Amino acid sequence: MADRIDKANFKKIWIVFIISAAVICLASSVILYTHFSSRLASYDRKTSATTQEYEHEHDRDHDHDSKIESFMENGMNRTDKIMLGVTGTLIGLTGLAYWLIMTFWMIQRSSKDGANPFVFGFLTLFFNIAAVVAYFIYRHFTLRCQACGESVEK
Repeated sequence: MADRIDKANFKKIWIVFIISAAVICLASSVILYTHFSSRLASYDRKTSATTQEYEHEHDRDHDHDSKIESFMENGMNRTDKIMLGVTGTLIGLTGLAYWLIMTFWMIQRSSKDGANPFVFGFLTLFFNIAAVVAYFIYRHFTLRCQACGESVEK
């Protein structure tokens, strides 16, 4: 497994990941907008007739928020819930892919720099960006011998 991580080209992996994440984000936004915008507008038209007499008594923003909450509680059918579930799952899988790519990249990078790949891989698995920052700080304070490549403390 360590050999496969060492041989992986993470530049290509990051490019594919960024393009995939952008496509998923854009597609999800367009699909959710087209699906829910007309329904929210029609629901707003239906409820606006009944709330016009109360509009002078209530705050307009609060009234709008209560309409959306009411729609979310009562107006969602099975298709709406499936679309939101699939979108949430895709976003979650994209986040998981990012987390794992970052972990494997850190294992590869720390192995090439002579640091302990298991320690930094484990830290990246649990703390992600904070572990990457810690790694670069560690690497900044560790020098390498130009002749043999061994790490030398400053």
